[in-house]
Amino acid sequence: MPIPPLLENGFLPLGVHKTDIAEIEERFGKSTPRRREIFERLKVFVELAHYCGALKMLINGSFITSKAEPGDVDVVIRLDQYHENLVAQGDPQALDLERMFESREPREAFAAFYEDRWEDWVKFFAKVKGNTTLRKGLLEIKP
Repeated sequence: MPIPPLLENGFLPLGVHKTDIAEIEERFGKSTPRRREIFERLKVFVELAHYCGALKMLINGSFITSKAEPGDVDVVIRLDQYHENLVAQGDPQALDLERMFESREPREAFAAFYEDRWEDWVKFFAKVKGNTTLRKGLLEIKP
C-alpha cells in the first residue's frame, strides 16, 4: 500500500497508513544528509524490533513531513511476551531495546505492550504541536 501524498500543510492525511521500510526510505530518507542520518537511526529501531518479535511499529515525527531538515523520527514498537521472554533470558539485543525504553535514550523510542496502549499512542501522535484542532497521519510498518 503506497504512502499517500502529503497535504498542503506538509503532513500525511489523517489515519494510520501501512507501508514498509523500503518505501519510507524512498519517500523520506534520501533527499538530504539529515534525512539519511535519521533514516539510519530508524533502521536500527526496525532491526531491533524485528529481532524482538515486534508486532508492528508506528512512525511519527517531522521525518514524515515535508520539512527539508526534520528534527526527529519517533517510533512506537508494539511488543508482546516474546520480547519479555528474551529480556528475562538476558538476550543482549532485547536488553538493549529495553534500556532504550527505560532510559529514554534515544528519546524517540517508545514501547506499547498492549493494544489499548498502542491506540493511546496513535491518538497522541496524531496531534499537531501548537494546534489543538489539526490532526495528522502516521505510518505503520511490520518489522
